[in-house]
Amino acid sequence: MNTRGQRDPLLATFRLASIGIAPRGQRLLSDAWLCHLAAEDACLQFATEAWRKRRPRGWQLAARRSWRDEGDLLDAQRRQLISEWRLQSSQPDS
Repeated sequence: MNTRGQRDPLLATFRLASIGIAPRGQRLLSDAWLCHLAAEDACLQFATEAWRKRRPRGWQLAARRSWRDEGDLLDAQRRQLISEWRLQSSQPDS
């Protein structure tokens, strides 16, 4: 039982930034696929933040190219998550 001032985490929404959705905690925990997607989203967000912090100086041309290539890979992973979400959400419930 919640004490005064506490909120039920199952009623909270959790933003999946890569996909742009915010399911409620109860739905997130009851749907294994959505829970997996949330974990993938979290990993991608941590990787993207770490990537941004490693941005090389402008005069480090080879390092900048490598860094941009890594950013392109992260963006491709984000697009893949969006594609998986769209595909799964268009399926009728079983």
